[in-house]
Amino acid sequence: MKMPWENFGKVLSELVGLMYYDSDYESESESDTPPKLKCQKRALYTPEEETELIRDQVLKIEGFDIDFSNIRCKFNFSPVDLLHGNKFTKPPQKDGYLIDIFCNMAVDEFNKFYLRNLLLFFGKKVEFVEAQKAVCHLQNGRKFYITFQGREDNQLQLYQAMMQYHSIETALVAFCRLKL
Repeated sequence: MKMPWENFGKVLSELVGLMYYDSDYESESESDTPPKLKCQKRALYTPEEETELIRDQVLKIEGFDIDFSNIRCKFNFSPVDLLHGNKFTKPPQKDGYLIDIFCNMAVDEFNKFYLRNLLLFFGKKVEFVEAQKAVCHLQNGRKFYITFQGREDNQLQLYQAMMQYHSIETALVAFCRLKL
């Protein structure tokens, strides 16, 4: 027996007619008229297929570098706009500022971990260079999956860090590693 909520996403998407901005805007002329919102008649994927698509991506790449280009519903995952976003910070700060703080915290933890295990690291230190990409997952607070560039012995390498964030006082580095 099917439960009434099993096809809720499909029913809702058909009723509402999901909206989007398309690169092929409906305009009457090439003048400076604003683009019109178009109704998406047929989605690329059904809600069930989107669920499978994002689940496969999360399992394959562990939450890092999720491709949001073909997904309408983000399933509690969202890309972080490093340059212009204010989703997680108050103006005039940008979200990139918060991600930079997290990257520095992750690099500090990474260096402390390897300084305790000198056999693996031999006293090398990693320096944070710049954040490349970040994804936020809303679950029991926020988890940030961050890919950033670090410098070790004048060589640039990509690193990945996962941060648990409830407030700036309770931000924790879950892990930091070289990008897989």
